[in-house]
Amino acid sequence: MRIPALPRARSHLSGLLLTGAVAAAVVGGAVTASTTVVAKTFAVQSGALGGVHHVPIQYGDGQIIPPHGAAA
Repeated sequence: MRIPALPRARSHLSGLLLTGAVAAAVVGGAVTASTTVVAKTFAVQSGALGGVHHVPIQYGDGQIIPPHGAAA
């Protein structure tokens, strides 16, 4: 039985673990980005519904509406 195959298998396993860690980091970054978009969208929607928004809202044409309302 040959023993030298064991270190090669161990390095292959560590390579798979590293690849999994990188993939998890990429997915985590994507989740963070999508969460940020949802938070911004919610701020705009809640401002439209209640008349109060806490962050400046910028529209596609470049118009910026500053925060206003009771909590601004």
